[in-house]
Amino acid sequence: MSEAAVEGHYEGTTDCLLRRATPYDVPGIVSIGMRAMEDEPIKGLVIEPDKLRQVAIAVITDPASYAFVVEQDGVIVAALLAMVNEFEFYRRREAQVVQYYTIHPGQGIKLIRHFLRWVKGRRVIRYVSFTVDEGADPRIGQMLERMGLKPMSTIYGMVKDTRK
Repeated sequence: MSEAAVEGHYEGTTDCLLRRATPYDVPGIVSIGMRAMEDEPIKGLVIEPDKLRQVAIAVITDPASYAFVVEQDGVIVAALLAMVNEFEFYRRREAQVVQYYTIHPGQGIKLIRHFLRWVKGRRVIRYVSFTVDEGADPRIGQMLERMGLKPMSTIYGMVKDTRK
């Protein structure tokens, strides 16, 4: 068993392995993150691969946070990274999904189920936030609702024109 596939932290199928992410996985996480963000861009924003890399490293190296990947034939095909932070003005903490990408059908749901079991096992976490960007496949929100998450707020945003 590899160091990444620590007992209790892996689930395999015949061709895919869910395991804890390591710093060696960062290039693969950035690669599928770039692909996902290019498929569903936010008009007017430029994707910064180095920032994706920095966030991935921060989450992977934080023992309180969640960082798991699905690997197929040595290639990262899905990733879910969540930071565990103080929860603004409230008691306990928040698990905030900061990166969720999948390029292999069915592996994203496996990661989300694993993540929610992980959250349920940590009493310190009171709230889970999972942002679904406008224009994302509506089935993602439907799937999250079936798993017990619900829409709780609306985020308004603006991409500023910096040329003026």
